Amino acid sequence: MRQVLEVKQKRHNFFITDQEAGIIWNESKYYEKLHLMIGFALFRGLRIGEIRALNITDFEDNFNKVTVIIQKSNIKDTLPLIQEFAEVVRAFVKKNLHTFDRGYFFPHYRQFDSSPYPYLASNTVNIMFYNFRKRLIKKYPQFADKSAYGNGYKRHRLGWHSLRRWFETRLWESGNNPEQISHIMRYRSPKVVYQYLDSYRTWKTEGELLKNTFSGFLKEVE
Repeated sequence: MRQVLEVKQKRHNFFITDQEAGIIWNESKYYEKLHLMIGFALFRGLRIGEIRALNITDFEDNFNKVTVIIQKSNIKDTLPLIQEFAEVVRAFVKKNLHTFDRGYFFPHYRQFDSSPYPYLASNTVNIMFYNFRKRLIKKYPQFADKSAYGNGYKRHRLGWHSLRRWFETRLWESGNNPEQISHIMRYRSPKVVYQYLDSYRTWKTEGELLKNTFSGFLKEVE
């Protein structure tokens, strides 16, 4: 039973609200490359490993489609982008094309980055997000909350994976069924969607459930 609870706590740790997603998107505009990375997670559900390796040759149809190697399956697939975000990508390329190294959106700089690849290392990207979250917390304290992750360890609710989780739960709230969501997220099985959605429903309704169960109890026993 303890192991099951820890898994659910881990999954709970990733959820953010629509309002929080908007705050993250707007506040990250001051950090151009990080802003675009966040956009690929929020509006296409890409993993950070897929985002780091993006190259200008991966895009087609005027940046309305992107081809990535899906991290979990190692299969190359072409994914559509929403038009509004495609416009953001186009503007980024127009402004920053001269900074691309061999076409990579996020090239590493050898004196600062330990990546063996021509794009940023995962630890560098994580530090970028850590510093952004640290500044964000000063303005929006709700992003400081942490949840149990197992073995007594706690982690911030807001991380790279919570951006991907928002994309997934937004699809659910818009009426898509788990099979559709599984395809869009490029999962190997819809079972993954059901696991996350079960935790999401609990997370979303927990406050209302407690209210309905215990509201008025203290007054009754006083």
